[in-house]
Amino acid sequence: MSGRSLRLDTGYENSWGLLDEVDTSELKAELERLDSFAKTCNEKAREVASKSDRINRKRHVLSEAIERRRYRATVDSLVVSDDHRKLLAVMDFRLYKDGGDYVFIGVDGKRPLISSGSIHRDIAQILGWELPNDDLSDDQYATADQLIYELPIALNKILAMEQES
Repeated sequence: MSGRSLRLDTGYENSWGLLDEVDTSELKAELERLDSFAKTCNEKAREVASKSDRINRKRHVLSEAIERRRYRATVDSLVVSDDHRKLLAVMDFRLYKDGGDYVFIGVDGKRPLISSGSIHRDIAQILGWELPNDDLSDDQYATADQLIYELPIALNKILAMEQES
């Protein structure tokens, strides 16, 4: 069988019977070629993984910077509305302990409002929105998302106003 290339792209497991007829030196040469190729592939994979990690860390840092700017802009510009007050009035605030010295005030993350199973639908119901096709429109969904984002800021502003008076 000498002179025939062993560079089979099909699985070797299907060719074992044929490999019995191949000279050992040819098998060793093929194994060395595959070992070399595997080493090259592994080096490239490590290099790609390293670059990917660096890119993901940079993306995270940039995302955090953008979010901090969004938060600061919202804090600076938010005017507390009746919608904020209505939503805050129905939120079920609770005291959470971490088992140590820390205590947190918060709401049930799954059902912070009236427990319909969808915070966006809860907001629509509380604020009396008409739902086209019994579902939120894209604009209503975006407005609900913005209100969710603004609620903790609105609460802080309300508490600050109470403190001042």
